[in-house]
Amino acid sequence: MIETQHKQVPWRWVVLITLPSFATTLAEGLSSSFLTFTLRKFFDNPATIAFISSLNVFFNVAVGVVVMYVSDHVWFRSGRRKPFVITAWILMIACSIFVPLVRNVYVLVPLVVVWLALADMSMPFGILQQEIIPPQQRGRASGIAQFIGYAYLLFVYTIMLGRFDDQEFQPWFVITGDRAAFWTSALILAITTVFVAFYVRERKPVQALTSQKVSLANFFTSVFTDKTLWPIYLLSFSRTFLAIGLGTMGTLLFTEQWGYTKQEMGTNIAIGGLINIPLTLVVGYFADKFDRIKLYTYSICGNLLMTIAYYCFVQFFLPDHRPLLWQIILFGEIGALIGLLSSTVAGPMAYDYIPRDKMGTVAAGSGIIGSLTRLLMLNGVSLWVTFYSKRFCPPGQLDYFSGYLMMIAMGMVGVGISLLFVGMVRRGVIKPYGRMNIGAVEQAPAP
Repeated sequence: MIETQHKQVPWRWVVLITLPSFATTLAEGLSSSFLTFTLRKFFDNPATIAFISSLNVFFNVAVGVVVMYVSDHVWFRSGRRKPFVITAWILMIACSIFVPLVRNVYVLVPLVVVWLALADMSMPFGILQQEIIPPQQRGRASGIAQFIGYAYLLFVYTIMLGRFDDQEFQPWFVITGDRAAFWTSALILAITTVFVAFYVRERKPVQALTSQKVSLANFFTSVFTDKTLWPIYLLSFSRTFLAIGLGTMGTLLFTEQWGYTKQEMGTNIAIGGLINIPLTLVVGYFADKFDRIKLYTYSICGNLLMTIAYYCFVQFFLPDHRPLLWQIILFGEIGALIGLLSSTVAGPMAYDYIPRDKMGTVAAGSGIIGSLTRLLMLNGVSLWVTFYSKRFCPPGQLDYFSGYLMMIAMGMVGVGISLLFVGMVRRGVIKPYGRMNIGAVEQAPAP
């Protein structure tokens, strides 16, 4: 039985509680590339596709933020995070089964909306993982999570994406590529649900917020008036700017503007994942053994420089502005290595400064700030692409690559804000609350 609130845990616990990330990442991944191609069957306007896909970000606030806040203030027999997670996963399994069967847009869109909302209802699982894994083990745990993430890339983009349009006729049924993808996700999520429901136990900490009344007024008071939490929100704001990509525009850039097939797109991503897999655990080790602040600073600056270099290479050095696959892989791999370092370090670094009894509350505040910013930026990219294309391209032609200009601008803002956070840490303005009061529980530890 895996438990929360221990000062040190066996490494098998770390691995086992990180493994469900494969199921959650797969479900999240289906809401990007696969959902884009599914919606493309019904909609021609890229802004419409981007809007529907970005509803996931809206539900980060409308559902995920609320659930994470409430999970700090309640206690059920099975814990405070698990009830929300298990309920959401069970309903997501049902949605994943039916989404590829629907051929009516008026049924598909509401079903997708419900599915995206349920995905955000399961967000307390990330907090549950951090309550199981102590701070001194989170860097390597983050490396393991990155390892699982790249395994997901290999699985999805090598095997599943290229088969999206395939059809296999059975006597009474047709198995299509999209059905195979969604149903595989449902099966893996079902196995994960059983594991977390029966083999993970939450122990109630001594410092908990269950005595506080849950209300809208208390929500805003708890989330936004505590000045010790503001620097974490600042970091969340900056990380959102740094993490914003092209979204659905990236998928359309690769397949429609550059003319590559879905299989070539999948192979490109899978090659990068294959190269990075052995490096994930090494990066996780560095995240635990070296100054996380320095590693984070170097990585975000390097990532911005790589984005600028890639844009300049494609826009000014290639006559047709269409990189070859090996060029995409080369630039993508260098950027992925830098991004691997920043993403592995960022999570453990942020949790070092979050009070342990307010992890859900901080996640709620960060979710509001990050999600609203992401919602605006993702739709902003699509609107920018539309504006730029009408201004500089022939009628009817879309330049999805122009979205990199907005990515660069947002990256500059993100780096600037992140450096402000780093400066506050160096001056001692921000305290490492997340490393305090580890292991204190109301009930006696299990033998």
